[in-house]
Amino acid sequence: ISVNYLPENREYLYNFVFDNCATRPRELINQIVKPKTIEAVNEIEYKSFRDWVGAYTGKYSWLQFGIDLVFGRDADEYATPYQAMFLPEVLYKSYDGAKIVDPSGTETPFISEERYLVEKRDELQKSTLFSKPIFVTVLMLLIGLIITFRENKKKKHYKIMDFLLLLITGIAGL
Repeated sequence: ISVNYLPENREYLYNFVFDNCATRPRELINQIVKPKTIEAVNEIEYKSFRDWVGAYTGKYSWLQFGIDLVFGRDADEYATPYQAMFLPEVLYKSYDGAKIVDPSGTETPFISEERYLVEKRDELQKSTLFSKPIFVTVLMLLIGLIITFRENKKKKHYKIMDFLLLLITGIAGL
């Protein structure tokens, strides 16, 4: 950890899944433990990256919507147990109860002591239908249909509607 704290190592190209605050310590642990191995006792579920993240963001939330846009279809790939350790709680679960085994077969507990710096607090957020992406999407669809019917009825073309539609979908596609 002190090596990562050096000024030349403080900045790095962050990757939400493959290079983050959970994967960095995991890689350091693997370097330090070699040639010994770590035997985990807890099985990690076999799920897609989208399912792993969805467990923390809430179903149908704006955060999940944004992550789905950023991840794209790559989020549907299944994460190996090693890759699933990009989430700090999964990293903890995988090492909880694990043992370090040296080449002679001697086992040492991987975690000798636990300390929490900050206690976890579950905060329930009140969610209404109006605060979900599906509502906004249906509302935009209805507005688009109303404008389209009006255009056809009046034989008039509203270019601003096309501009906004293409702008929004273009920005979302980045």
